[in-house]
Amino acid sequence: MLDCTINSLPDSPVTIQGGENVSSRRITINARVVYKDFVMKKTVFDKSFSNYGDYSTEGDIPTNRSNAIQTAIDKITEDILLAVVSDW
Repeated sequence: MLDCTINSLPDSPVTIQGGENVSSRRITINARVVYKDFVMKKTVFDKSFSNYGDYSTEGDIPTNRSNAIQTAIDKITEDILLAVVSDW
């Protein structure tokens, strides 16, 4: 069983241009994952994972932000999967 908890989802500026205008932002997903083996009755690992997606503050910001969140989800999901299968 994988028990995943998102601890935080900060959204912070990454690129600041002249006049203190933010041109890109970063969404970071910080999650805690506990991997338990119920057959062996043990916790395989209890780790924190973090990954991000960047987005432009120009154009359709809600869509750009949503795409950045999806990118962060894809990256952190891959990290978790690699951690699970590396213990096999």
